[in-house]
Amino acid sequence: MRPMPFTTRHASRRPQATDFPAGHGSRLSRPTKATLAGVIALSTYLPTPELVAAEATAANAGLPILAAHGTEDDVVGLTLGTSARDLVQGRGHPVDWREYPMPHSVCIEEIIDIGAWLKARMATIEAGSP
Repeated sequence: MRPMPFTTRHASRRPQATDFPAGHGSRLSRPTKATLAGVIALSTYLPTPELVAAEATAANAGLPILAAHGTEDDVVGLTLGTSARDLVQGRGHPVDWREYPMPHSVCIEEIIDIGAWLKARMATIEAGSP
């Protein structure tokens, strides 16, 4: 399966990017010149961590990230996810990290948490904050 990035535009015209990597590298390592509202990274990793610094853009410095991973993931091991989390946190991105007792999949608790995170991001943008 190939990654399926999903982008929506809100009235603020700031895209929200979500990546469903299906075992591939994540949106976290793909630069964009668009100013993003946030990134949701599910069960993912950074295949080329050196590109995070090399291809960082000022438009997305401090970009908030929701990252979630299954503790029983046998496709992308949890340590790959925590390493990606630690790297982007070290670059100044606030990461809301979640773990769920599941394999490489999604669960209802994760979907609920994603919905709450998106609502909070959209409320922040509507209030005029980054």
